[in-house]
Amino acid sequence: MTQAELAEKADLNHDYIRQIESEKVANTFSVQTLYDISLALDVEVGLLFKLEK
Repeated sequence: MTQAELAEKADLNHDYIRQIESEKVANTFSVQTLYDISLALDVEVGLLFKLEK
């Protein structure tokens, strides 16, 4: 899924999705945004925090 597709599916701005991946905004988005992204990806919110080793 592209950033543009995720933005559309999560009803978020494409630029905002790009910013979330940057260090500048990475830690400043809301819980609601995180939830919306998890719904768009069809995953549980907790999986977005899972670190791969």
